[in-house]
Amino acid sequence: MFDGCTVSSCIRMLVFLFNVCYVCKQTKVRTLYFF
Repeated sequence: MFDGCTVSSCIRMLVFLFNVCYVCKQTKVRTLYFF
């Protein structure tokens, strides 16, 4: 099971969705990610 709020996704998407990723980690909820 993959969670959209993992550190890996944050590192991979920090270039484009850094702010979204940060909010995701703070709220610990699944947000929309484009892999």
